[in-house]
Amino acid sequence: MESTMKTFLKPLLLTSMLALPLLGVAQAGPVDDLRGRRDDIRQSLRNHQDDLNTAIQIHDQDGIINARARIREDEAAMAQNKAELTRLGANPGDTETYMIKRTVIKPVASPYDSEFAPQYTVHHDPISGKPFYVRVYP
Repeated sequence: MESTMKTFLKPLLLTSMLALPLLGVAQAGPVDDLRGRRDDIRQSLRNHQDDLNTAIQIHDQDGIINARARIREDEAAMAQNKAELTRLGANPGDTETYMIKRTVIKPVASPYDSEFAPQYTVHHDPISGKPFYVRVYP
């Protein structure tokens, strides 16, 4: 019995103990695949939202119903993907930063307007550091 223990059971137990942590890794999908899937779901959601807007514009009731069903499916898939990422600890928050480009059109300044326009100087609050404006009379 002692020799059976040394030759068969000890190596078997040792191998199983070493392979035990790898079982959880084998089940989990890569995080990058889940993030890529999230991007695909978002794009699909945008496309289905565009389909819904088009169906609303042309008053297509069947198209509206189908687009809303697809949007609900995409939202469910997004929630499932977010839950999976959260379970893996790879989803600190479902936030994205978007940059908004704004164009400011300034009218051409007239020398007449600038001569009689009120003048202001900028001062800074010593405690908070916030700027405030004081009118200066010419």
